[in-house]
Amino acid sequence: MQDEPRVLLVEDSRTQALEMGERLRQEGMRVDYASSAREALDFLTENVPNLVILDYLLPATTGDELCRRIRTQAAARDVPVLMLTGSGSTDIERRSLEAGADDYVDKDEGYAVLLLRVQALLRRRPNIQEPFLPQEKRCPRILAVDDSPTYLALISEMLTTDGYQVETATTGAEALNRFARHRHDAVVLDLHLPDMDGHELCRRLSQINVPLHKASVLMVLTGESDSEEIARTLAEGADDAIHKSRDTTIIKARLGSLLRRKYAYEESERVLREFRDQELRLSRAEAARREAEEKAVLAVELQRAYRELKNTQSQLVQSAKMASLGVLVAGIAHEINNPLGYVTSHLQTVRKGLDAARHPGLADGALQGLE
Repeated sequence: MQDEPRVLLVEDSRTQALEMGERLRQEGMRVDYASSAREALDFLTENVPNLVILDYLLPATTGDELCRRIRTQAAARDVPVLMLTGSGSTDIERRSLEAGADDYVDKDEGYAVLLLRVQALLRRRPNIQEPFLPQEKRCPRILAVDDSPTYLALISEMLTTDGYQVETATTGAEALNRFARHRHDAVVLDLHLPDMDGHELCRRLSQINVPLHKASVLMVLTGESDSEEIARTLAEGADDAIHKSRDTTIIKARLGSLLRRKYAYEESERVLREFRDQELRLSRAEAARREAEEKAVLAVELQRAYRELKNTQSQLVQSAKMASLGVLVAGIAHEINNPLGYVTSHLQTVRKGLDAARHPGLADGALQGLE
């Protein structure tokens, strides 16, 4: 589960900033404030929020200019930017999106729509904030869904001209079939289809979408300007919802903004995976080094123990030899002492016999003495 999202609100009107910030806090967000471009840039130098909400009209600069400067900061390049304005000008919206804003909201649409667009942007926030790294050139694959052949041809031609690969579908069932068989970077769908309600199709597309770092973005086109309908569409899982009658340049700009954010998040996820893989490799190398050191220490200890064992064995062999020699010497001494003791004990008798032989006259006395 992710921590509470952190939002930087750049608004020079303190009253509007506090009111908007309170609404965001009620939705579980942590809000930081800046009242000028300088304060916002200083904040982003030290912090990386999950979202920047930027008023278009600021003291001494405009929102699109500040957005461009935010995109030049390495740590904040892939932070989503939501542009706010009270003018409703199509030209301002186009300039904001081209400057790098991820979404655009007219203040007159109300806080309900604002909060839904904020939640749509935060749904795709990456697990980490890493500097955006340009990825290889790719040709985005788009699935366009509309039951009007005329409008479908218009959308297809517009996107193909801009270098997109476009597949088309005229029904919800056909769209689900194509979506399940191929990976698409984005789905541009009409809210009203003959066989399926656009809200239902949006829900089903969201359910079968692949994990977030590869997920297709969902852009809904509606023929109604009802803000409640757009809010409901965003709540169903769409990343953006706009009126079909809008200038096609705005549609392209919004789609480009969605894809830019998608690719930035994919890149962040790729960087995160590579970082984790590198950490794992380093961890394994460190474990192998420690194991080698432990084995080396163990080898030294084994050698010392072996030398001690050999010394002990030599001492035991020497002791055994000395014990055997002692037994041998004792046996030899016993074999010598037995006859020697016999001889010693009969030495006197032998002497008397010899004396008798040398002095015969004493023989009878000697015999009597023996008797």
